[in-house]
Amino acid sequence: MPSWSWPLVGPGLAVDLSRPIDLSLAIAFDPVPVSGRAFGLPAPTTAAVVVGAFVGDVRRGGSCNCETHVITPHGDGTHTEGVGHLLHDRVSVLGLVDAGLMPVLVVTVVPLPLQTVDDDVVGNHAPDDQVVDELSLRQAVERAMHAAPAHVTPKAIVVRTAAGEQQRSMHLNGTRPPSPPYFTIDAAAWVLEAAFEHLLTDLPSLDRADDGGLLGAHRTFFDVPARAVHIEGAPPRRTVTELVAVDAHVADGLY
Repeated sequence: MPSWSWPLVGPGLAVDLSRPIDLSLAIAFDPVPVSGRAFGLPAPTTAAVVVGAFVGDVRRGGSCNCETHVITPHGDGTHTEGVGHLLHDRVSVLGLVDAGLMPVLVVTVVPLPLQTVDDDVVGNHAPDDQVVDELSLRQAVERAMHAAPAHVTPKAIVVRTAAGEQQRSMHLNGTRPPSPPYFTIDAAAWVLEAAFEHLLTDLPSLDRADDGGLLGAHRTFFDVPARAVHIEGAPPRRTVTELVAVDAHVADGLY
């Protein structure tokens, strides 16, 4: 059984490389959906390259398959973003994640109506919006960490709000109500305070689909002031991954 020892987080731990758990939502080119998975963004498209007599499709008599793909990552499938999502300057996510494996905590949070929680939000919102709030998130983490080895500190957190099987078939409207669930400012701030460097969620976005462009949860987690498009110093080594899918058989806990 292939395995890789984990000396960075303490003795007695190993990773079974033969049993990975896939959290990604694949980009569906065929059959082509009516729209992307979220925000009403265009569906991904693919077309054979045609240059002169060359056709990049063996089914059409070409010598090989050669296609041009057009995708919109924020609407098509699982995608990772860093602080550059908010800034004038482009910041590659490649330098924001350490090489190799890292301990990650999977938790399940049932979104609650905004009007029933004490958390803050900014921009457009409605009382019946479904949100991931600080208290629910903190309690889910406490439950998941209860059985985890005391010497292990997860660097990433995966927040599941619904079974992955449901998420894989999801196609949401654009900015028309109801909005998909989103994180409150307090929940995003707590993730930062809890020292998680990487936040993954099955939601289309940390923020409301149409919050007026404020992106309060993103800005809180990346520590970027409201409306700012420049930051001083090195970019924070944190990432947000959205539109993941955590299937129902994956229990909450440390991975």
